Amino acid sequence: MSAHAPTGLDPLLILDPQLRARLEKIAEAAGRSASEIVAAVVRQFLDENERDLAAIDAGIEEADAGQLLDYDDVKADVLAKLSARTSKR
Repeated sequence: MSAHAPTGLDPLLILDPQLRARLEKIAEAAGRSASEIVAAVVRQFLDENERDLAAIDAGIEEADAGQLLDYDDVKADVLAKLSARTSKR
């Protein structure tokens, strides 16, 4: 059992039967409990969203400080990168 064993509500109770069956199949193949898989997925989801929110906050702070990029410069850079990428194909 995981060091972070759930207490109280079992997160698997909220899954519909088809989703739970898929989860249990993956957990069995991985040699882990379904709860461990759910915890790992939730942890990854939270980590990614916290990073995204931090990046958004940093961008807002930069904008508030006047550190903005010129639209035409960004557009030209993106178009140049797209052109270089398509010419490599």
